Amino acid sequence: RFCRSPVKLIQGNILDIDFNDADVVFCYLMPELLAKVNGKLRKLKPGTRIISHQFGLVGWQPIWEMVVAAPPYEKKISAYRVGLPLIPTAMSILAENHAANRVRWHDNKYSSFY
Repeated sequence: RFCRSPVKLIQGNILDIDFNDADVVFCYLMPELLAKVNGKLRKLKPGTRIISHQFGLVGWQPIWEMVVAAPPYEKKISAYRVGLPLIPTAMSILAENHAANRVRWHDNKYSSFY
């Protein structure tokens, strides 16, 4: 089961949006903007997960990272958890299975790992 409650997706200017009640925040941001929202992310409720595409959060320890081969590039995904130690989740177990480039990218969609 992926989710126990309805999912609410919010797209907008991360500097203006109030997302204090979020359980997961996905950041597709350049390093300069990540630095601007760092303080806002640290104020999220304990247990909130933060997923960052390509660039890490300065001063944070990721709970997992993976590099996904997406020819001709490689993409880095980092996950963080606010205020709690690492608790194994399906995503962290999946990330461990992707170690050592065991990721296959097919037709721009994640298909399988081996």
